Amino acid sequence: MSVSSATICCVTDIVRGSEALSTGALTRGVLRSRYRRLLPDVYMPATTAPTLMDRIHAASIWSRGQGVIAGRAAAALHGARWIGDDAPIEMIRRFPRPPHGIIVRNESIEPDEICSVDGVQVTTPQRTAFDLARHHPRVEAVICLDDLARATGVEIDEVQALADRYPSARLLDHARDTVNLMDGGSRTPAVTRVRLILRKHWPMVPRAGVRVGSAAWGFVDLGYEDLKIAIDVKDMDGVDLFVKLPYGSEYRPEITHKIRYSKEFGWILVVLHRQSTFGEVLGRVGLALDQQGYERRRGGTQRN
Repeated sequence: MSVSSATICCVTDIVRGSEALSTGALTRGVLRSRYRRLLPDVYMPATTAPTLMDRIHAASIWSRGQGVIAGRAAAALHGARWIGDDAPIEMIRRFPRPPHGIIVRNESIEPDEICSVDGVQVTTPQRTAFDLARHHPRVEAVICLDDLARATGVEIDEVQALADRYPSARLLDHARDTVNLMDGGSRTPAVTRVRLILRKHWPMVPRAGVRVGSAAWGFVDLGYEDLKIAIDVKDMDGVDLFVKLPYGSEYRPEITHKIRYSKEFGWILVVLHRQSTFGEVLGRVGLALDQQGYERRRGGTQRN
């Protein structure tokens, strides 16, 4: 499969400089004064800061449509939201000395592991997940995997089946273990981090996107359904969980209401925030285990 390296890209008028000059679309003066260089011979208007999508399309133009966008950049093309604009563009193809900002991997890839998104050649969600699990640190990889699963619906079994094609792939066992941690129900990177902390410390697997009761707003970020422990990870700093009162402070009204609502159904709601530490997560959830009548121990729990 090949993608045309058109002179002008539809994202924000990204151009191959030599082609724009040869066709008369731009003059050297305009290219020099009004455009910024993203990659060798690839430019975009200087008035706009490049986004991740701009840089992805620029990389595709630079490769003349022969490189396959992979990794985090591929996840972003498939709809993942938690990828920074400054993330390196990963690409599968043999290129000598790729420019700064592009990571090229000379790896095997089958035709059915490639698709096209917005005119760009990109790995399928299944291959994208496999590459993320192999080439990135575990926590960073699972954050991307959760986001990719949310955006595409890719399943763990699909990725593991693709991994069967590459029995001699580097870090294959690590990749398989990482893929098994994927959960598309995670709402934010902070939820994923909390989930990984809990899974590392206790064998019980918290499920993302659990519903407490029947109310539409009764969903919580994570939950141990058998234990009736719910966990919400607020996308705010710890201090913002509370409101100041003349006699001290207490949870924000909506948090207090949800705690009381959960209690009506026999659940304990643990409220965390995006900066909750490892110790805070284990301490707060461990206390909930105690309150629900479970004896805490590393490696498991048991009913008192």
